[in-house]
Amino acid sequence: MHPGPLNILLVALLPLSGLTAFAQKTSHPKGDFVEPATGVRFPEKLAGLDRTMVVDYESEKPGLGMGIKYEGPVKGWVADLYLYSSGLPPGIPSLNDPGILAHFEQVQADLKTMEASGYYQNVKKLDSGVRTIGSGPHGLPALWAEYSYSARDGISRRSHVILGICRGHYFKIRYTYPASEKKAETSLPLLLRALSDSLKKPAPPAAI
Repeated sequence: MHPGPLNILLVALLPLSGLTAFAQKTSHPKGDFVEPATGVRFPEKLAGLDRTMVVDYESEKPGLGMGIKYEGPVKGWVADLYLYSSGLPPGIPSLNDPGILAHFEQVQADLKTMEASGYYQNVKKLDSGVRTIGSGPHGLPALWAEYSYSARDGISRRSHVILGICRGHYFKIRYTYPASEKKAETSLPLLLRALSDSLKKPAPPAAI
């Protein structure tokens, strides 16, 4: 059974800690975690952030894939990373594919839904476009939007929503931090550069 659109959007918008209803397997592995479907490697530390959670959505909802959570040294500084295949157009689609553009637009539109539901307040889009994650041979094009909002605790936050394609899967990033935390802002390029290296490396050979 394929997951419905609501489930996909919830995965895209909520932090991993808020999605336990979908999570059948939550783990805290030691050392590098290798995502089984793609072979993408996620180290324990990524650009100064600590990996705190790995969530397997695939077991319960095929297509929803895996979620990996990293946290910085300041409360509210988090990077939620996702690899999933549900809704990805067949073949080798480009970021200009109407289905991918529609998916990204829906993810952004539902930030307003989160605002209407009381999770966020004063949601504003600050920037959007296509950017390259990393550089040189490890660069990956991705759709990118930056938002500001306040959470229920009243703290102003910045949040980057990033969507790209890797090894027949979407990769999605939600990078969120308190607006006053300048170190978190300057750490984002470092995290993306390190992540792009892992995303672009050849997948390990399948076990025989």
